[in-house]
Amino acid sequence: MDSKYILYVSTDCFFCKKAIKLLEEDKQKFSILNLKKRPAVLKELKEIYDWKTVPMVFHRQDNKIEFIGGFTDLSDRLGNV
Repeated sequence: MDSKYILYVSTDCFFCKKAIKLLEEDKQKFSILNLKKRPAVLKELKEIYDWKTVPMVFHRQDNKIEFIGGFTDLSDRLGNV
């Protein structure tokens, strides 16, 4: 099974940087999509998922993608409370 995280971030976001560091330290596979220069796409994603902040963290397991939430949700999921 292929599993990895997908992060929608903004480069100047403190919690985005913390989420990336957390995944690196936990040796998780992940990809980053920086939407700083694409505010319309970020706005649309926030509306679709009824989410106000970045990062927006998703988990992909094979062909299934699950919205996790933000940094705190990711930290809880990885057991790094």
